[in-house]
Amino acid sequence: MTFEAKPHISAALQHMRFGITTLSVVAITCLLLQVLVWAFVHYTDVQWAETEVRNAHQQEVVVGAEDAERPAPDTKAGAVDINRVESRNGRILRATSAIVQTCGIISVTSLAILMLLAVVIAGGQGIPGVEIIVTATTWSLIIAGFSLPLGSLFPDALYPGVFLSVDQLTIVAEQVHAEAPGAPSGAVYYFTRLILPAALMVGLLLIVIRFRSGVEAGIIVTNVSQLDEKLEKEIRSRRLGELSTPRAVGALHSAIGESGAPQAPATPAPAEPAKPSGLKPTGTDGSPGMHRPI
Repeated sequence: MTFEAKPHISAALQHMRFGITTLSVVAITCLLLQVLVWAFVHYTDVQWAETEVRNAHQQEVVVGAEDAERPAPDTKAGAVDINRVESRNGRILRATSAIVQTCGIISVTSLAILMLLAVVIAGGQGIPGVEIIVTATTWSLIIAGFSLPLGSLFPDALYPGVFLSVDQLTIVAEQVHAEAPGAPSGAVYYFTRLILPAALMVGLLLIVIRFRSGVEAGIIVTNVSQLDEKLEKEIRSRRLGELSTPRAVGALHSAIGESGAPQAPATPAPAEPAKPSGLKPTGTDGSPGMHRPI
């Protein structure tokens, strides 16, 4: 059965390809920024500002106007340090984390929905490579499940999710530093904060590559550069000895949406009547000597 690319299906797949690629890039960027926020929270103290004690007898704490807005969160590992408040860099880190968390959750969720729609379109039209799209959709759902903040939705969940707020990151980081009871082990902590986000970034990149290769057969080219690319791919896919046969035109038929059905043979031109060979008989008996020139 020959697949025929249709213009309206091609337009839908082009929109899907653009949307899925864009959402994947946004999700990868958010995962990278989430790792950077965690690194600042875990390895540095840029989010805190130490206050000055003006009078040690009265314990009068002098706090800057910009640094006194938000106290340090309860780490559940000990008493709250009243001499440490959130700094200006801490507020920038908090705002960045909020943007990353919002954009990351929206991007991975929208990506999974678009992938499901792509499966419906590709499966309904029987596009070659639909099995690749189904595999990519499965991985997009898995990535969405690991990325969502399940700890906020289900407090008793064992896995809290990748996109966490600064407060959640700070509480766990303080517990790990203080080796408090109930703190996660080092292997689990670094796996969920560093290794898992890196693996999700690689998975998103593979999803984009597989999806774009899966829908390629159903997309009709609209400019010369795309047509040249299809022809070049067909030439590379064939053996060297086959390059002498003119089969690269098949990419042209596939690109412009032709079904490739065999055409009816052309009707041969009517043969011209045979010309006489100089003399023709004048009699009916065909006896010699009874011919005359034409």
